[in-house]
Amino acid sequence: HQHVLPSLVFVERHCLSTGESASGTGAVIAQQGDPKEGPLPLIVTANHVIKTTPNLEYEFRLTKYDWSSPSRPASRSAVFRTGGVGPRSPGVKCYGGPLPDMFDIGFIRGPFSCDDGRPFFQLDKAGALLEGQLIPIEGGFTWSSEGTPVGWTGYAALASEIAQRPTPCYFQGHVAALILRDEFQLYLLDGHNTFGVSGGPVWATANNQARLIGVISSYRSVLGTPELPGFVSVIPIQPLRQYLERDWNAKSGS
Repeated sequence: HQHVLPSLVFVERHCLSTGESASGTGAVIAQQGDPKEGPLPLIVTANHVIKTTPNLEYEFRLTKYDWSSPSRPASRSAVFRTGGVGPRSPGVKCYGGPLPDMFDIGFIRGPFSCDDGRPFFQLDKAGALLEGQLIPIEGGFTWSSEGTPVGWTGYAALASEIAQRPTPCYFQGHVAALILRDEFQLYLLDGHNTFGVSGGPVWATANNQARLIGVISSYRSVLGTPELPGFVSVIPIQPLRQYLERDWNAKSGS
């Protein structure tokens, strides 16, 4: 999971009109924009983490942490408000492909710079991204089959409350079921989920490289049976890759 942490983002949403707030997890999966103007981060998360109501104004805060010093992690934040209409304006976008009400997934285009005035990404002298800041996406339609070991991470609310700062938790499990129903796809994992982990990346490892296979959506159990464990619900990333590159003109990790 150490390979995934550099791409992890703590996502906060605040409605300036009503005062309602929410938070969750996201992962940087791509860069967007003209390299001459500087790369913009594209972050994938759960739709319900970033969902907004029309005609209301929202503020988003995207925070990255450097965990090289676990007891005192350094942080950098980028803050933006919704409503920008320029080609490089930060904003949020929910999945708009087939069955949008069933795909709990969305994207954030962050600003070029953080609040400290430095670029969101670490860049070399030529302005190109340094390696390791994007989590690679599983390509094509290569599904992870039942029994595949997977990992996931997110800023669990309980851990963050105890630590008094956003703190990622790491989870392991297996793909319990791959559900393919018409144009709807879903992974069910035999593992744990909790508040704050929504939007977190789920990955499978091959050839010593973690590749994103989906995004944490929820924890599902059978109604009326609280004594029985449920499953972690994960929205697969593979069907969304073409949508991402077509509609956002984004360059993802590989």
